[in-house]
Amino acid sequence: MSTHNPSDYESLDSEHTSYTDDDTAFEATSGAELEAADSGHNSDIEIITPDDLTDTSSAFENQPEQTQDEAPQEPQFMPVDITILEKNYTINCPVGEEGELYSASQFINSFIQDLQANAPQLPQENLLVLCCLNLYEKMQQAKLQAAANESDIAQANELLEHMIREMQLSD
Repeated sequence: MSTHNPSDYESLDSEHTSYTDDDTAFEATSGAELEAADSGHNSDIEIITPDDLTDTSSAFENQPEQTQDEAPQEPQFMPVDITILEKNYTINCPVGEEGELYSASQFINSFIQDLQANAPQLPQENLLVLCCLNLYEKMQQAKLQAAANESDIAQANELLEHMIREMQLSD
């Protein structure tokens, strides 16, 4: 899903919206939040921009050249309306990924409702920050689990190879 262009969001409040060096939009209420947002970038996170989606030079290096009649196909996007915290957003979503976008918004709304039930005094901004932190934690846990799974698979393969060698030697 595209989240890079400011025009992707119809309900950004321009008074509280700022843009990073790469034109990523975010809402902040104070200069301190703007500075914190700029300095808090994690270099381990890969940021994908719409230019990355349309840059086909490396993806098709070994492909035969196209004739003039064949223009490279641009990714197709369509506007999709979602609601988060009772606020409507129109997101330019790649065609075919609408279901994932709806699932993501439902997950976020469900998580925020759980937070509100446990801490009704928290403002919406804090709820969204907690939701982001939770999503990051889930992503890190998934990466760790994937690495552990890869390690387990490698160990199982080594054990199988060892067993096969043992069986071949005993024949």
